[in-house]
Amino acid sequence: MILRIAYALMLLILAPAIQAQQLDTLLLMSGQEVLISVSNDTGTVILGTVAKRNGKLREVSIHKLDIYSHSKANGQKTIYYAEDWAQEYYLSPEEMQVYLIGAGDAKKGYRAKGVLVVGILFSGTIAYLGGDGWSTVFLPTLLYMGGQFIGKIQIDHDSMRDAKYMYNDYYAAGYEAPARSKKIVRAAQGGYSGAALGFILSLLINNGASVL
Repeated sequence: MILRIAYALMLLILAPAIQAQQLDTLLLMSGQEVLISVSNDTGTVILGTVAKRNGKLREVSIHKLDIYSHSKANGQKTIYYAEDWAQEYYLSPEEMQVYLIGAGDAKKGYRAKGVLVVGILFSGTIAYLGGDGWSTVFLPTLLYMGGQFIGKIQIDHDSMRDAKYMYNDYYAAGYEAPARSKKIVRAAQGGYSGAALGFILSLLINNGASVL
């Protein structure tokens, strides 16, 4: 009886790992890695099931033009990407793989927390000092967002899956676009949050002073 319970518990613990081993991995041309249970390969499109963040499953169809490589659970790997100047694919398969690794690392690990904090302080201070003027609420944040297009992206070492790519130009190029997009989003979030707080604080203080 005890052995049966132990065996059942072992299966319960190992079930997720066993299930994960049965999934294939698609490396998309966006740099995203997708775990998928493939149901059909039409030759041009891969059909299958993927798990969403909430754990629910959904059916997907992904064209092979959007896929760099398909790694099967048995270890077999197929690269669909090919250098094609007509599609503006100028990199070799090896160079493109490094480029996509950079893009994937930026998507997963780049946070831009400093941009968020500075945005709150910057726009919040101007909105507070500007009083109830709408220009001091919106314009600073727009300017701050525009400023995120300037300068070179600094790679976050903690977001890198392998330090060997630190000085790789293809990795840096892939890292650039997702990281800069996150900076712009964080600038908007921090800027408008700070502006709202500064604006409300200004109204509260000014109204309180007028009452006194």
